[in-house]
Amino acid sequence: MILRSQYIIALCFTLLISIALGESKKTSDTEAGTRIVQHESVGNLEVTHPVGCEDISRLQRSYTPPDIYAGMLTCIEEDKIEKAARMFAVAGLYGQFDERRVTDTSAHQAIPMLLMHLLEPVSEEKKNRFQEIVSAQLARGSSELKSLCQSIRKLGPPDYFPRYMIQHGLKAFLPEDGTDGLQKDFNAETAWHAYLDAYLHCPEEPAQP
Repeated sequence: MILRSQYIIALCFTLLISIALGESKKTSDTEAGTRIVQHESVGNLEVTHPVGCEDISRLQRSYTPPDIYAGMLTCIEEDKIEKAARMFAVAGLYGQFDERRVTDTSAHQAIPMLLMHLLEPVSEEKKNRFQEIVSAQLARGSSELKSLCQSIRKLGPPDYFPRYMIQHGLKAFLPEDGTDGLQKDFNAETAWHAYLDAYLHCPEEPAQP
């Protein structure tokens, strides 16, 4: 089932997700003296491009969801919530696109995990305002959604290898099986248009004369 953008923030605030086991180990001691070992695979949720608080017109197709979400957080910190909401929409759409093409279903928790960690230090007041603005921007039939969809269509579909997601899954710790982790029959154009409709509910483009 495709997660709707207006629900994903609330999901990430309440969902308890463990980071998948990987190659790099991190250890810490709790106050009770219990030793916790956390494992992360190399490349898991990695940021590959430093993106600040940007308008969609300044984003690039090579920017991954971790890149764009980091910029979104900067927008929230700078109290530019409208920009943050638009970056949220782009990153979410790119994340849904990646889920469609990454074969390891255990890796599909990458986006909720990433959002949960990024938004954890944000104040409840800003979280609530952010959610309100996202809901308004993504409301079906709204002028804000129409403008957002036009900007996203102009940007275009992702043009990167989704290593950040693949390395989040359980298969990242197993012996290599000779595959790249992507669906062999994946149709990028079909998936892109499908998620513009199913995830963002973008209105249809006007017919060309």
